[in-house]
Amino acid sequence: MLSRARDTWTVRSLRTWRAPVPFMIVALLASTLAIVTAPPASAAAPTVSVSITGPSKILAGENATYSFDATNGGATPGFNLGFVLDVPIGVEFVSSTYGEPTIHDAANPPATPLAAGLVRWVWEDVSDLPATGTSGGSVTVKPTQPAIGTDETAVTTVFPVGSSFAINGYAYVSGDATLLPVFNGSTGTGGATAIAETASAGPETVTSLMIPLTLAKSEPSPESELLRGVHSQTTVYTLTATNTTQGPTDNAVLVDFIPAGLEFLGCGLEDNSLVDRDVADLAINEYVGAPRLTPTPEVATSCSSSGRCDRLS
Repeated sequence: MLSRARDTWTVRSLRTWRAPVPFMIVALLASTLAIVTAPPASAAAPTVSVSITGPSKILAGENATYSFDATNGGATPGFNLGFVLDVPIGVEFVSSTYGEPTIHDAANPPATPLAAGLVRWVWEDVSDLPATGTSGGSVTVKPTQPAIGTDETAVTTVFPVGSSFAINGYAYVSGDATLLPVFNGSTGTGGATAIAETASAGPETVTSLMIPLTLAKSEPSPESELLRGVHSQTTVYTLTATNTTQGPTDNAVLVDFIPAGLEFLGCGLEDNSLVDRDVADLAINEYVGAPRLTPTPEVATSCSSSGRCDRLS
């Protein structure tokens, strides 16, 4: 059995020898954790560019969709990508692939006032932007129309036929994954460090004109190919004119051009299939050397109450 003196020595010996060990382990662990949780700052802000595309013409009363994207053209990765669109007052938000934006207007102004007549739509932290990567989305808008029957107007918050408007697009990324980009309308914080890490691009601008009519032309041949040479085969081209829902369009004139080598046979009530192309031949010929086309396609006109008018030719 151990004596009191030896027992006391043993306990003291263990305490003296073991005490530094857990202290050293904790110190090493704390040092390791500090390295993992403190990423180094980026060497340089990313290089970002932005583009925005949309229709050059919009049928008055209809929606329009615009696409925008950002590209990182450098070797430094970008983080927490944000998009900004500055749109005129009266161009209403409908939907977006990024959801509803934060809207800065007179009721919710950004830190720096916007130019007169504009509101700012902000989407923050939509994705990261790796080196050479591209990310983007789309937004659908509806330009406000004046009341139906309204004559010329000086109101700048409506967009009747003949008016146009522009949308400006911007993109922002941070070189630090822990910081949001800092720009007018963002929620990014971090002072001078966050500002230094922010890369920006823009404005890129797209302009759209409001129009009263749209016109589409189609032909049913497979792969849009017609048989060449003199033959008896015919085809039908369909012209579809769509009028705005905002009111009638008067005195519209439609002009169509037919390529050389095609013969016009008829449109609506006009029948051009009986014209003699070879006066030296007693028989009626639609085209020199061509046989008689019997019968020609029935050509008709159909106009619906929806404002669409189809003409076959």
